[in-house]
Amino acid sequence: MKDGVRPTSLRAIVGNLPPQSVATFAIRIAAIGAEFACVLLLARLLGVEAYGRFAFAMSLVAIAVVPAMFGFDRLLIREVAASRVAYAWDSMKGLLVRAAQVTALASLVIVCVLTLVARRYQAVDAEMAVAFAFAAALVPMIAFVRLQQAALQGLGHVPVGLAAESLIQPLIRYCPGRRVAAPAATTARAGSVRH
Repeated sequence: MKDGVRPTSLRAIVGNLPPQSVATFAIRIAAIGAEFACVLLLARLLGVEAYGRFAFAMSLVAIAVVPAMFGFDRLLIREVAASRVAYAWDSMKGLLVRAAQVTALASLVIVCVLTLVARRYQAVDAEMAVAFAFAAALVPMIAFVRLQQAALQGLGHVPVGLAAESLIQPLIRYCPGRRVAAPAATTARAGSVRH
């Protein structure tokens, strides 16, 4: 020991943190690893052109989810926590129901718009139409997962709320993602075989 400074180990540092902080940190690290693995696997399986369509669809989903939630994700964290402290369970239930109703309606509008765009692209670029349809299918699912996360965080269950979005969402993206870009990947492979 030098000048009264004690060496610290990782166990000593982690042992002083609240359990929810440690769980949140672990979930974030696992989510980063899962996301990286999914992206790496999809890029390898799909090829350049098909992965580009998939990345476009996921960007479209990220943009479309924001208006679909209508700001209720942030509001739920604050108001559910306030209702929990005040034991205002009826108020909390009303807020959760209204958030679900507004999100469902906004998601329906966004799904309709994306479906119309997909139909317009169908004649021009069938694979891009599939990407729009994929995005349309994911928007309501991800919007409701984020609302659930916000409600759980407001109730004080931060790790459980993060697990739903951070660990399950990469799986939601991966499974259909292979089908979205599969036609383009097959076409690209067939084209490379001919030449």
